[in-house]
Amino acid sequence: MKLVLIPCAPTQWRRAGRLLGRAELPPSDDVDRALAETAERVRPHGVARILHAPDGLSTAAARRIARSLGVPARRMPALEEVDLGLWTGLTAEQLAQRFPSAQHELCESPLNVTPPDGEPLRSALNRLRAGVQRSVKRSSHPALALVTRPLALALIRTVLEGPEGGGVWQRLGDPDEPVALELDEARFVPTRARIL
Repeated sequence: MKLVLIPCAPTQWRRAGRLLGRAELPPSDDVDRALAETAERVRPHGVARILHAPDGLSTAAARRIARSLGVPARRMPALEEVDLGLWTGLTAEQLAQRFPSAQHELCESPLNVTPPDGEPLRSALNRLRAGVQRSVKRSSHPALALVTRPLALALIRTVLEGPEGGGVWQRLGDPDEPVALELDEARFVPTRARIL
């Protein structure tokens, strides 16, 4: 099975390097062009269904891409972004200044971190893993796409690709590009991954 991971609609915060968390923001001015390009990059992979996080940015991206590809899009609450609490809106530099020990832990052992007033990253990873596994097992399609926000996407990639592709924090800083994974469904691990 092929699983295509797609970032939510672009925002000015994301471009400025700010952590989105669950903040509801308007998409950036070039959203139509960006999502049209994403749809064309995803098209050759034969995606038959798009599942998306419940937030506005993920929903907007999924619907526009699904319309372009002529496939259905469905809301999936388990793909909800990690609640970053007091870290929402901070840049990496601000996080390092205000929460230096947490910044160090994010780089070394991110799953041990809980943002103040937020969701533990280990709990978020377990929630996302369970949701993705359930969707993959239930799908009768050879290709499925998931649309969600940056940290949820980084955690899903960490679950599927393991630490070899980089840590959660490193993946969070990756460009917002779709990633196609060929999955060994029995072991729930990718046999091949590539950025589109």
